[in-house]
Amino acid sequence: EETAEEIQNRARDHLDRENAALSEKRVALGVSDALAEIKGLTPAMLVRLGENEIKSLDDFAGCATDDLTGWVEMPPKLTAARRARERAQRAREGREGREGEDRRNASKPIKHDGFLVGFDIAAPEAETMIMTARVAAGWITQAEVDEAKRALAEAQAQAQAEIEAEAEAAEEASAETLIEPPAQL
Repeated sequence: EETAEEIQNRARDHLDRENAALSEKRVALGVSDALAEIKGLTPAMLVRLGENEIKSLDDFAGCATDDLTGWVEMPPKLTAARRARERAQRAREGREGREGEDRRNASKPIKHDGFLVGFDIAAPEAETMIMTARVAAGWITQAEVDEAKRALAEAQAQAQAEIEAEAEAAEEASAETLIEPPAQL
């Protein structure tokens, strides 16, 4: 039991030293104390934000969820006209036999990393931190956030009720067609 306690103490000391070093780096990067107070942001996250020029509460409040978590960009569909232009361009450049390779590369989704990629931050968590920063920065009030959440929940409940009503009506219509006796000849 003493050994386990000693191991826990050493681990705690190591984490404390690591967090202190990260906090020093955060300050050196110019990341504000106000930003450090946002619940959910760790010292390592604050350093990463500072390295990406997100240093104040206003900087963070101006972020979109995708800025933190990343996003995937889908390439545009190739039209016949675009394929013809690309074929002509390849011919001018002497790359005539590589159409398939170009098309495969052009059709791949492009992944853009967010500032906090690797920290296991889900979009709802990132959104909550951003909204907290917007309230703290005075961009919006907590009452406005609460009202928006209430309106969203109400709209989602209404949409779900409509979906369920449509499914029930379709099920009843299907049951009626099965129950009707065949017409007499």
